[in-house]
Amino acid sequence: MLIGPTQSRLLRATKRLPFVPSDIVEGAALVDRYYVSEGFVEAMVEPPTYRYVQPDLVDVQIVIHEGQKYFFGQVNFVGPTIYGGEALRRADS
Repeated sequence: MLIGPTQSRLLRATKRLPFVPSDIVEGAALVDRYYVSEGFVEAMVEPPTYRYVQPDLVDVQIVIHEGQKYFFGQVNFVGPTIYGGEALRRADS
């Protein structure tokens, strides 16, 4: 999820992907959006830090603070609906 190389990079990649800092930043943003979509609305993904371990090897660290996970309780529909409350509750299940 964190690294989504472009198709051209993926075709050239062997076992190691090239280090592109902007790809890591973009990947961290994707991780942040994923956490929010899973109910962690207060999640905080810190900006990535990295250091070169060797000239061709980079150690990347991304710290994630999940916070509390939130859930929806019982959902009630008020007023006239086309499909009815029970059908609307099943629509996303």
